[in-house]
Amino acid sequence: MNILALSERVAEDTEAIFNDDYFNDVDCVTNALDNIDARRYMDRRCVYYHLPLLESGTMGTKGNTQVVYPHVTESYSSSNDPPEKDIPICTLKNFPYEIQHTIQWAREMFQGLFTNPAETTNQFVADERQFLERIESMNPTQRYQVLNTVKRALVDERPKKPEDCITWALDLFQQYYHNQISQLLHNFPAEQLTSQGVKFWSGTKRCPHALDFDVNNPTHFEFVYAASILRAQQYRLEPIMDRSRIAEIAKSFAPEPFQPRSGVRIAVTEEEASAQDNMEDDTETQVEQLKLSLARLNIRTTLDPI
Repeated sequence: MNILALSERVAEDTEAIFNDDYFNDVDCVTNALDNIDARRYMDRRCVYYHLPLLESGTMGTKGNTQVVYPHVTESYSSSNDPPEKDIPICTLKNFPYEIQHTIQWAREMFQGLFTNPAETTNQFVADERQFLERIESMNPTQRYQVLNTVKRALVDERPKKPEDCITWALDLFQQYYHNQISQLLHNFPAEQLTSQGVKFWSGTKRCPHALDFDVNNPTHFEFVYAASILRAQQYRLEPIMDRSRIAEIAKSFAPEPFQPRSGVRIAVTEEEASAQDNMEDDTETQVEQLKLSLARLNIRTTLDPI
């Protein structure tokens, strides 16, 4: 088998590479592209050069294939997929019932932990004054969230050594898979009934159960292992790759016993989630306090978004 690997993207600006000579030596095309524009471009090229095309793609847990034979079958660009429905925030956070909900939740969690905080913090470090002016157009809740993200990244949760990244990952597991689930079940117990006498946890609402970290559980351990490495890389620390060392630290990890908090409101509908985002309370005061705290910082180190 003779394979020629090219790393250039397929587009109009690379037609000097993917030219007539290139396509004349091709018998058929198989697509495995990651965006619509590239798919449509290759579809047009295959029609132009009379080349059979096997188009394939995925969306979450769904997949599709399409065989295109120029001037015989419909081409890829001849039709458009219906727009994907957005998943309600309350479903993603608290009441997932399909596997794509958990995948989307994981993607957003990854960005919220390893990408967005680093990018936001770097913008603050680069130009604090311009950063504060830019967020003034946000509502108080959004401003608080942004400023609190910067403070947590630079001060509250900043690791000083690689071992801190492992402890952070263990705390993260405890927060996501034990404490938040326990709080959800505190607000909505497993046997709770609605005002109509129907079980709250029924239909699309699936009753969860809290997890206790088990160092011998491969899924639990891999979560902590991967998260600690990413955290270290984010802060330019040398990550601990030795699994036995991570297991040793994990075995001595003793999380604080969960105590349910009173007054915690958990959105059940999209309307409730939207209303919570727009609640101000004393948020404006908290925003000003965060501004003062950040103004006193001498830390001006950037992070590496992942």
